[in-house]
Amino acid sequence: MAEQIVCFVIDKLIQLLITTEANRSRNAHTEVGFIKDELESIRSFLKEADAKAAAADGETGNDGVKTWVNQVREAAFCIEDVIDEYLLRILRHHQHHGFLLLKVDGIKELVREIKERSERYGFKSLDQQGQSSGETTLAWNDPRVASLFIEEAEIVGIESARDELTRLLTEGSPRREVISVVGMGGLGKTTLAKKVYDQPKVMGHFDCYAWITVSQSYRVEDLLRTIIKKFYSSRKERFPEEIDTMDKESLISTSREYLQQKRYVIVYCFVHVHHLQHLPQDKAWELFRRKAFQFELEGKCPEELEELSLNFVKRCEGLPLAIVSIGGLLSTKAKVVSEWQKLYNSLSSELESNPHLTSLTRILSLSYHHLPYYLKSFRLWIAEGFVKPKGGKTLEEVGKEYLMELIHRSLVQVSEVYIDGKARACRVHDLLHDVLLKTGVDSSFCHVLSQDESTFKPTNRRLSMDISPSEALGSITQSHVRSVFTFNLEEWPKSFLDTLSGNCKLLKVLDFMDAPINQLPKYVGDLYLLTYLSLRNTKVKLLPDSIGNLQNLETLDLKQSLVYEIPAKINKLVKLRHLLGYHFDYNCNMDSFLIMEKGVKIHEGIRLIKELGKLRQLRKLGLKNLKSEDGRAVCASIEKMNHLESLILTAINEDVVLDLESISTPPQLIRSLCLIGRLEQLPGWISNLQHLVRITIYWSRLRDSPLKALQNLPNLLELTLDYNAYDGVQLHFEEGGFQKLRELNLMAMMGLNSLIIDDGEVPSGIHHLRNLTYLCFYDMPKEFAQQMNPKNGQHYWIVEHIQNVRFWYKLGPKWGVYESKKWPTLLDC
Repeated sequence: MAEQIVCFVIDKLIQLLITTEANRSRNAHTEVGFIKDELESIRSFLKEADAKAAAADGETGNDGVKTWVNQVREAAFCIEDVIDEYLLRILRHHQHHGFLLLKVDGIKELVREIKERSERYGFKSLDQQGQSSGETTLAWNDPRVASLFIEEAEIVGIESARDELTRLLTEGSPRREVISVVGMGGLGKTTLAKKVYDQPKVMGHFDCYAWITVSQSYRVEDLLRTIIKKFYSSRKERFPEEIDTMDKESLISTSREYLQQKRYVIVYCFVHVHHLQHLPQDKAWELFRRKAFQFELEGKCPEELEELSLNFVKRCEGLPLAIVSIGGLLSTKAKVVSEWQKLYNSLSSELESNPHLTSLTRILSLSYHHLPYYLKSFRLWIAEGFVKPKGGKTLEEVGKEYLMELIHRSLVQVSEVYIDGKARACRVHDLLHDVLLKTGVDSSFCHVLSQDESTFKPTNRRLSMDISPSEALGSITQSHVRSVFTFNLEEWPKSFLDTLSGNCKLLKVLDFMDAPINQLPKYVGDLYLLTYLSLRNTKVKLLPDSIGNLQNLETLDLKQSLVYEIPAKINKLVKLRHLLGYHFDYNCNMDSFLIMEKGVKIHEGIRLIKELGKLRQLRKLGLKNLKSEDGRAVCASIEKMNHLESLILTAINEDVVLDLESISTPPQLIRSLCLIGRLEQLPGWISNLQHLVRITIYWSRLRDSPLKALQNLPNLLELTLDYNAYDGVQLHFEEGGFQKLRELNLMAMMGLNSLIIDDGEVPSGIHHLRNLTYLCFYDMPKEFAQQMNPKNGQHYWIVEHIQNVRFWYKLGPKWGVYESKKWPTLLDC
């Protein structure tokens, strides 16, 4: 992680050279440039030093390397503080001339000493590593080696994956292929691959074979030599002695010649695409019992330990290595509840210190240590400046690429998806989370203040608070903290905000989500470097005018807060990228649609709507309380938003007609569209939205069925017709339409009494919507619902293939729901 911090500081120095005093003063420019160059030189040594420090994690004998890495990190923090203090002086119009020159000499000396130490430790730069033909690979105790010697009887839950891989190897294409086994550390990839590789059926299928373990640092020539030698050995042949002296080209030629007309297999252990799944609950429980009770009780769990044992299994989340490691540790403990409970409560700290869990911790850490530096900074990448711009891409698009890379590397798990399969929410494995927290603390990247750990190092940059702010006040006395996050707080003293404003002037991130606060003090405007402010789900009602001082603010999150009006001075926030502001009242009666959802009030009517057209990079837009006369201005602005992906337009009431016909060239990237208001007809441009995934139509009172205009949209997955969206009596699903539709919601259309289903050689109408998994009807006539009764409904056959069909109905002031498969069982009220 030290490399990532140094790279981050180098980027800041480059920006400093381009702007401000460092650019105007020749002396300052020269001195800052010198520091930048020295840091870039140090960075070239850091990759090897970081690798050595990671390899030595949990071992002794390499303390000098760790110390040097820590010194580099602290020097980078020192430089960052100077840069930020300088920028703060400029923004606050304080004396800043000569400030850099005053600080630079000490930094120069610090950086020079660190570089000299790197040379004393014998670190090689990246260039030197590439030029050294005689370099040996980094000595490394591979924690995966034990996986190669697990007995067959000890293995649980990989039978189907083993059989599938065996089939791919022995019955697959005769051409050269690559089969990858992927998954997070500890999932059993090495064990699975070795069991497949060792099968006589597999070995007998190939003329020669090689198992290669790839270390953290390697040379292609060494890999080629090892592969060739193992090929020869697999055929019980002697390899040519000159192999040890061949260069890369000769090794490639030799291997190509040897493999002519041969069928071969090479397993690279660590070029982990067969996606290995976590163990299901029953297999995880079986493996845990085998390990925890291997020496007694014949592998059976005593009743008094069962609940606690299941909690351990749940904590492992199907990760075989975690189950084996923790189960093995428990096998050495007395089989009494108090002992096991004590271990369960302290499992996070045991991961750091208990020798039984060392291999688990190191394997979980492997995936993280091998990340490129730009992915090691979890948290708010953009707000904290960790995302670098790429040509033709926004920072958000680059950030999404970072996230997808973490998902593909199995470090991050997708926990919730949108209807189109895109990630909506992510998480990390519980035990990996513990390992990452330790890494964050060790590197001064972040710290969690809790009942068990209420103090932190002065160099810490990010603070997550899981204790009362009153208890944390004594720790927050320095100005190095850049980010503050709050969790599970029950009280919020005013003195805490005073402390933040007074002692943490360099803050860039304040995340008060769910915090019990009801006002934001005006001196929040003194945090001039703030880039991210979240008041999500708080009781804050007003923003102080001083919010206009936050010239670096990029994100203002007001979701589910009580802020309904934004001060005019928000127009000074020239760097603002994200303004999130609406409140949905989940306790409100479903009939009261207009008061269920509130946005933030912005004045000036049509003039403002016209100004919105200047926001040509806008991705999401929602406008409420629209009047008929606003229609043309809205259309003109929307036409200019070429990057728009989500659009919600809501009339001031259900009688107002929205004129949306004047859009001739709609934004082609729109994926989600919601129109709430009276429409003379469905706007013609909607049928041209080739990327549309979701559409909701509400209050529109369409005379003509909208299905014909929508049925050929190639990517439409969800269709909702709600509250008098259509005044007709029939809906006609034609054969061949809505090929990808997965979710259909029909709500509160009082005139609708039938669905017309076409006859044809293939199933048609709703019956031919084979991808449909969810169908919901709201407030429909009873006769309509009775036709879908699975016992005697004449139209049940139309929907019997759909997994979930629900009918919502009015039950006094509330709503209830029936599910057709369980008719007439009441599910919810």
